[in-house]
Amino acid sequence: MIALRQAMAGGEQQGLERRLNLVLLVMALSLLLVLGRVGYLQIVRGVYYEALSRGNRIRLVSLTAPRGEIVDRNGELLATTRPAFTASLIYMGHDYSDETLATLEDILSLERGRIRTLLQRHRGQWFRPIRLKNDISAQEHSMLEEHRHQLPGLVIEVVPIREYPYGNLAAHVLGRVGFLNTEAQRQSLTNQAGSYASIMMAAGLEPTGYQVDDIIGLIGLERQYDAILRGVDGVREVEVDNWGRPTRIEREQAFQTGLQLNLTIDAELQRTLEQAMVDNMERIRRLRGPSYATSAAAVVLDVRTGGVLAMASLPTFDPNWSASGRIDPQFLPQLEEFNRSIQGLYIPGSTYKMMTALTAVEEDIAHLSDTVWCGGGYRIGSDVIGCWVGAPGHGRVNLIDAIKGSCNVYFLEMGARLRAKARASDPTKGLVDMLSKYAPDFGLDGQTGIDLPFERAGRSPRTTGRSWLPGEDIQCAMGQSRQEYSPLQLAVYTATIATSGVRYRPYLVDSITQDGHVLWQAQPEVVPNAVEISQSTFDLVRQGMLAVTAPGGTGYWQFYDLPIKVAGKTGTAQTSRKPNDGLFVGFAPYDNPEIAWAIVFQHGDSGSLAGAPVAREVVRTYFGLRPPEVPQ
Repeated sequence: MIALRQAMAGGEQQGLERRLNLVLLVMALSLLLVLGRVGYLQIVRGVYYEALSRGNRIRLVSLTAPRGEIVDRNGELLATTRPAFTASLIYMGHDYSDETLATLEDILSLERGRIRTLLQRHRGQWFRPIRLKNDISAQEHSMLEEHRHQLPGLVIEVVPIREYPYGNLAAHVLGRVGFLNTEAQRQSLTNQAGSYASIMMAAGLEPTGYQVDDIIGLIGLERQYDAILRGVDGVREVEVDNWGRPTRIEREQAFQTGLQLNLTIDAELQRTLEQAMVDNMERIRRLRGPSYATSAAAVVLDVRTGGVLAMASLPTFDPNWSASGRIDPQFLPQLEEFNRSIQGLYIPGSTYKMMTALTAVEEDIAHLSDTVWCGGGYRIGSDVIGCWVGAPGHGRVNLIDAIKGSCNVYFLEMGARLRAKARASDPTKGLVDMLSKYAPDFGLDGQTGIDLPFERAGRSPRTTGRSWLPGEDIQCAMGQSRQEYSPLQLAVYTATIATSGVRYRPYLVDSITQDGHVLWQAQPEVVPNAVEISQSTFDLVRQGMLAVTAPGGTGYWQFYDLPIKVAGKTGTAQTSRKPNDGLFVGFAPYDNPEIAWAIVFQHGDSGSLAGAPVAREVVRTYFGLRPPEVPQ
């Protein structure tokens, strides 16, 4: 009996031990699971949760660098920055409801889906502000503050916004800014930045690369020198409360302001040029009708350096429209970004006659003693090309008379003689081969190399390629065939005549500075392969241009009362679009040239009506013959 009890007690003891061991095993396994989970959270996912915790507490606020200022040759401010509020959203890994985003889009007047698109574009960039709208209004700011509790991650900060104090003054030269939207833009700007590496290194600027939705220069100098102007953004780590309101700054890395561009542009002359063009456009429309003077472009150069003193293109625009990054839709129909000064290509008309004259004299085809009879027309086969004066014509004219009166017959005859000389040595050649022997040296073949993006290249015609109709090539001699040039090319061509063959590359930026210290200084650049034309030939053609503004010349009435001797040439170009284009090129003073210009009015009717009055105002302003304009 006792043995039985002892056996039972031993069995109970063993069962109790087994249960105790099982409990201990469960507890050990549970502890291991807890320790494993803690280890996983601390070691494997520790960085993630630390970032999440820090992201909930810390906001990385980008300190946008102000773009560098742009000033004219006298230090007058043309582009600067101003402070403005901007709204951003910090992506913290969670999704926003459609209702929340709709509220935000309504407040900021954004199209539906805009914020969702931005969030997807920046997915993976946690805790970094995604800029929603720059330059928000006071009302938008107030409404955002009222709804802040519904908008987790909202950040409102002050950033520098581009500002152009004089609105549309020199708009096509300065350009405008906007958001970077395409990979092609990013790649182009990245490649372009490399050409400024030495200047940026001297300034202590570290290139940071380009990201989608960065504010960049889109056209003009803003685009050409974007890497120089944009500076380097800073960053500020701000601790916030559970409402997203800043409580203290933990760390800050300051921004670096962009560098300053000092231009060759003369703001006073630019105002004069633009106003004279606008006034004359209105005058021509009153005289001729609304289909006349639909657009215009002009360039004024310093013939001694190639520096651009003024450049204008009409219609124009106000670059402030897109200074915040996105352009207001109401302004889109008025956004005339096409810079006709460097992108518009125009038939030169009679302004090309100096090129024919230079070629004819240099090829020993024409001499001052030679004369041609103008009876009002020139016969080519069965066709007669009329002179602009009609019958009875100019009568007997020499080279100077022909330039002075813009005689078509004289230059058609020179064209025929040049063609005959070319074919005498090679039957496959013609007039255009003679002209193209010299024209490229005057900038009339290819880009000029100006420091602006998207320049188009007008070219001199060739005998190769398209076949020529009978008599078509002869009309090149009076600038009325397959030639098309930009106003800048025509200005370079005229300046090269003024300097008797010294051709400078045109440029707009004279120097780049940082806090008054010059980092880079432009040097006038003479284009290699100087024009090989004798001084006596230049003198002869220049005398003809002076005669244009003398009594009996086609430009006399605009310059007869000025104390400055002006050399010029009017041009009326017939195009497939009626009415005719009006052009005027010239330089002054005649004896010691300082400036040269080319002015083109599309559908301007004639050069004397359209371009010459504008040139008069340019001369009066540059030489101090009129009171200066007061900036508005």
